[in-house]
Amino acid sequence: MAGKDKDHTKDSKVAAGSNIPHESIRAYGESVGIANLPDEATSFLSEQVTYCLKIVLQVCNHSIIQICVAFIDPSVY
Repeated sequence: MAGKDKDHTKDSKVAAGSNIPHESIRAYGESVGIANLPDEATSFLSEQVTYCLKIVLQVCNHSIIQICVAFIDPSVY
């Protein structure tokens, strides 16, 4: 069991700093009718989309924490 926990922690560290793959950006572009995206464009978009998603998730996570505290603590009202 201890070996599985170590592997899970290792995978989590890798996922935390990962970007959306360039191939995914290219596939999204092709699905909306943008064909033949240059590699530079997919690289730039991959970094930007990853950054924006991280910001959105941080804001949502912060909002959820505030909402939960407001429901638990009646003195907040």
